[in-house]
Amino acid sequence: MAGAPAPGIAVLPFAGNDPALEVWRRGMVDLLSTSLDGAGGLRAIDARTVLARWNDRRKSASGSVLTDLEVARACGARYALIGSAVSVGDRVRLAARVYDVRTQETLGAIQAQGPIDGVLDMVDRLSIEVLRAVLGTGEALPLPRVDLASITTDSLAALKAYLEGEAFFRRSDFRRAKSAYARAVEADSTFALALYRLGTTIVWGEDDLEAAEILLGKALRHARRLPPREVLLLRADLAFVRGSPEGLADLRSAVKNHPDDVEAWYLLGEILFHLGVQALVPQAESEEAFRTAVELDPSFTLPYVHLIEIAFSARGDSGRAARLIQTYGSLTADRAVDRRNRLAFHLAFGSATDHRSALAEIDSFSVQSLLLLADYLWEPARVRSQAERVLTSRPLPARHGDAVRVLRALYYNRLSRGRLREALATLETVAADDFRGEALYVAFTMGLPVPPAALEAELGPGSAPSAGLLQTLYGIAYAADTGRRERYAAGLEGLRAAAERSRLAGDSTSARFTIAAARGLEGYALWRQGLPAEGAVLLAEAQGNATGWKERAEFNAMLRFWLGALYVQMGDASQGERYLRPREGVHYTAGYWQDPLQEALLARAYASLGQHEKARRASAAFAAAWREADPGLRERVEKAWSPSKAPPAAAPGPGA
Repeated sequence: MAGAPAPGIAVLPFAGNDPALEVWRRGMVDLLSTSLDGAGGLRAIDARTVLARWNDRRKSASGSVLTDLEVARACGARYALIGSAVSVGDRVRLAARVYDVRTQETLGAIQAQGPIDGVLDMVDRLSIEVLRAVLGTGEALPLPRVDLASITTDSLAALKAYLEGEAFFRRSDFRRAKSAYARAVEADSTFALALYRLGTTIVWGEDDLEAAEILLGKALRHARRLPPREVLLLRADLAFVRGSPEGLADLRSAVKNHPDDVEAWYLLGEILFHLGVQALVPQAESEEAFRTAVELDPSFTLPYVHLIEIAFSARGDSGRAARLIQTYGSLTADRAVDRRNRLAFHLAFGSATDHRSALAEIDSFSVQSLLLLADYLWEPARVRSQAERVLTSRPLPARHGDAVRVLRALYYNRLSRGRLREALATLETVAADDFRGEALYVAFTMGLPVPPAALEAELGPGSAPSAGLLQTLYGIAYAADTGRRERYAAGLEGLRAAAERSRLAGDSTSARFTIAAARGLEGYALWRQGLPAEGAVLLAEAQGNATGWKERAEFNAMLRFWLGALYVQMGDASQGERYLRPREGVHYTAGYWQDPLQEALLARAYASLGQHEKARRASAAFAAAWREADPGLRERVEKAWSPSKAPPAAAPGPGA
């Protein structure tokens, strides 16, 4: 069954008494109809239809606005453009009003003036103003709601391409949205809103944060004419792309003052979902923001993407996941994501037959889709073994970078289930060279029995210099663990030098992170030296500033883990819980390898606070995640995590 036609606009012949302008009076019907057709979802009523109905009505009625509105209604139009053309010397002035045909209300008065041979430019200017008037009402779905003041371009081509991109963006059709926004920027390189959206689309479609940062930076430089709301969103999004949650306060204020602002609710949810854990905010707040966004605009697809992930990873809620997947599938143009959602549902909640069918179907998946599918399979804990089956469903990719990503995901999946021997076996391949030192140090920090020789080979004095960020940071931490003060000091000095190089190159984001990471490692060393209170001050300062994406997010997760373990050890369970608690359901922003052992620590923290039900749930979560752990390992870990024990000289911070 075909959908309802798009809202129509009828351009009526322009009035005027100058015979010299007669050609333009009727010519405006053709020119403006051509310009407006398809822009922002509008449908221009065919010019011949309008002229035929107009001629019929003029035979039986005198010319008036009401007559013209009757013509528009007879043509099936929702809107009407009624105007006049007047000559002023060698120039022409075009003036018109946009009407809502149903209510006969004026939506906007517009005009343009120029030389007769510049009439095409005037048509473009009039068309832009018509779109501003119609789209500003926000009532004519499926037309997008547009803040009139945010349309800062004078190019009709740019505006039409931008509005086309908006329609694709709302449906998660990022490939076609990117193409449309790129055409808008090509037509007007100063069009701030198009630059902004192009950057956002590249993040969604290609995960290219560097390209997005450049585009959003350009948008901000051209944001002088944007209204304050748009500038606030742009600044918050730019900070988000740079890995900083600093826009959260402004966004919270924005949704408080404008609770009907869908875009602000969505962006608030997006930042909280990805970076909220680094700001010590429970993921429940991102879920609330996304839910509000879809309640305000149920046809906007982007919030559903993360709501589905939350239903899987944070709640293990099959009913809610099924409903969200069904709704998203009916709205989105992104069939690949819809397919992945449905396969993940079968793997997480289906029967053994469903599992076999889903695993057979993923043969055609790209490595990125395979990793994202595995990422869904986190809760309930029993489905983590399904994620392992996904990751091992075919041979390791030939491309080195892809092989590293798959092996890394497989290592942390096994580690999160207490399968240390299998996790360590994952590191024996050549592709694991890129992350072996980091991976071993994580297990070491968890109090797991890592072969000392392997750790020394990767992070000790004889290890090769690493270009990897985490390998570098954990190498410095390991020097503090083992009392190698000169190596530790040299590592810190190297970080400070790197921060200065970033600052001189204009990379303030990298400089900020590197300085904060160095402070965190100073705090960690103080803890290792028996000065936990002093160490906690520096670690907390670092954790609030060493934020970011990917490896930076993982180091922030380590800082939170160190702080939680330190405070529990010091007997300050309330502060310990603060740094351990916000991890709930965060599978997408790194740190998921810590969850089961954080549950063990949380159980002790909650018990100390007298929150026995929470303590019971945390213990149960640890037990469920480690139900297939290596023999004897769970008992060893539970013993190691006694908060009364001080950290020995060459053991992980929380005790071993």
